[in-house]
Amino acid sequence: MLQKRKRILDRNWSRIDEIMGEHLSDLQFSLDDVAAELYISPNYLRQLFKQASGQTFTEHLTEMRMKEAQRLLDDESLKIYEVAERTGYADSRYFSVCYKKYWHITPTDYRRTLQESG
Repeated sequence: MLQKRKRILDRNWSRIDEIMGEHLSDLQFSLDDVAAELYISPNYLRQLFKQASGQTFTEHLTEMRMKEAQRLLDDESLKIYEVAERTGYADSRYFSVCYKKYWHITPTDYRRTLQESG
């Protein structure tokens, strides 16, 4: 059974990542949206995700958002609140907390290290 689920996830993984990437800035985006686009049940997708990738949907979405946030922070013309909005966070303070939890540095300090190094 696990192998069947893994095959289904492998077959759809690039599409799942594509859907998630298209919706990084969507505040209301959820696993239900991906499941609807793939025509599978949300509970089944949740199980597929966890068993085949070792991550929950939320963990994977957070990872994608944090990587995109770091890329966007390299562009110093963008304000931190703009980076937050573009990565699905309405509250820039909450975004900063999540960013620090993920990268172990605040967005402001990350920017500071960029300025110092280059």
